[in-house]
Amino acid sequence: MDFSPLQLNLILLDAALTDKPWNEVAHRAYQKQWTTEKWIDDIYYLSDGGYSRIVLDEETGKIFLASESLNRPKDLWPLMQKIVREIEQIIQRDLINFGWEPFEE
Repeated sequence: MDFSPLQLNLILLDAALTDKPWNEVAHRAYQKQWTTEKWIDDIYYLSDGGYSRIVLDEETGKIFLASESLNRPKDLWPLMQKIVREIEQIIQRDLINFGWEPFEE
């Protein structure tokens, strides 16, 4: 299975946050074929039965864990910031290619 950089980083993040085996998360990611375009219209559900979700803020190009997510992902989210930043950089590059103008913070 070949994965884009976005998919690969999402697999790493999902597996770390949910403690699910790499192959299970990778298989799910392969089926979904997750892209930035898809994220604009959808929410990324983690492999914990869909209880935890990663949401894209289209104005800033940043991602965040939904507040109703399970405790394990919430507890681990602060430790995953390197992967989160990598995902955000990929998303922001894609959004700029779609004609998006970055929001000034």
